[in-house]
Amino acid sequence: MGTPVVPGEKGVDCPGCTPDFWAPGQTPKYVMVMFTRITKGLVWQPGDPEPPNGEFVLTQVPGVPCLWTRLDDYFKFEYDIRLGASTLEIFDGHWLPAFRSVETIPCWEYFHSSLAPPGGWRYNEGDGFIDLYDFPGTAYQLLHDYNLAPTEYTRFDVLPVPDGPPYVQVRRFGNVRTPTNIKIKTDATHKDQYEMFEK
Repeated sequence: MGTPVVPGEKGVDCPGCTPDFWAPGQTPKYVMVMFTRITKGLVWQPGDPEPPNGEFVLTQVPGVPCLWTRLDDYFKFEYDIRLGASTLEIFDGHWLPAFRSVETIPCWEYFHSSLAPPGGWRYNEGDGFIDLYDFPGTAYQLLHDYNLAPTEYTRFDVLPVPDGPPYVQVRRFGNVRTPTNIKIKTDATHKDQYEMFEK
């Protein structure tokens, strides 16, 4: 059995994101990542695992406070916010990339894979979203409440907040097969508010 995940447990401060993003003592030990719309690539074979769409909890690496990882039977997940950038990656059982995205913004949460078809990858495309707030977070509870849990049909994006302070974001989640969408506004005090809207 692995170490139990304690929702809201704090880890070691990540220097690149403290105090501008997380207040001292508020860096999370666990982050949740949601992957959607990852597809089978050119070299995918019957018997290979299905694309890793879904929710996964990553754990802060001891001694490396700006890196969170998870190792499953086939996939390894990494979220790295060192060196002034944000990198989200998945490696498959052959240690080839299954998802890769680098944003030149520290502590960033939204990613689109650079693995585009028809490249010689086992998995292509996809979006990734990191919940950097108190796991499991209001956003994820709402997604499940409104049947928007991550699948290949889930979509999300970030809406601009005119004249907002740093790290104020509006996250929009939806399902391409239904008219229901959710907007969640996250402010600098890490409190979530939400509103419903129709397409």
